Amino acid sequence: FHAFSDAPHGAGIDLLFRDFYAHAKETLEFLNISGDKKTLYLLKPHPSRFLYNEHNLFEDLYEEIIGRKKKNIKICPDYLNLNELTHLCDSVATLKGTIALEFISKGKPALTCGVTPFSKLDIAQEAKNKKEYFNYLKKLSFSKKKLNKNKILKAQKVLYFLENFMSNPQNYLGTSEII
Repeated sequence: FHAFSDAPHGAGIDLLFRDFYAHAKETLEFLNISGDKKTLYLLKPHPSRFLYNEHNLFEDLYEEIIGRKKKNIKICPDYLNLNELTHLCDSVATLKGTIALEFISKGKPALTCGVTPFSKLDIAQEAKNKKEYFNYLKKLSFSKKKLNKNKILKAQKVLYFLENFMSNPQNYLGTSEII
């Protein structure tokens, strides 16, 4: 989950939720009521939350909504890095984070619910509205099957481009003729 204070309205770019906090709260409420009991949900608060003095803000929200009620909905320990998560998890859901690209680059499906720099490249599952987002979230594991090589390669190229050439990425890649 994204840091709540970091451009909380997505810099004016379309989000399915009012802001990052609403995304976290509504997702937790959904998982609490409708989450698949056979699925382990690891919830990873964004590491940058400490830069915004958001110590325990997500954790408090989790306690309020989930608490100890659900054994299959857990906050991911901070010591697990992204590389370890891509090996442990079958898929990822994010508002518009680059974690989607990082999972796709490893052959794992990703779900987004906001405009990203890689929107319209047909590499992530992009929810068009909240109903669609929550329906996808119900079956988040999608498939144990790896993504096709074209999607993986495209995600790797986009990730490389964003990390090396973009200081302020917008939805530039959706119309790219290069990719």
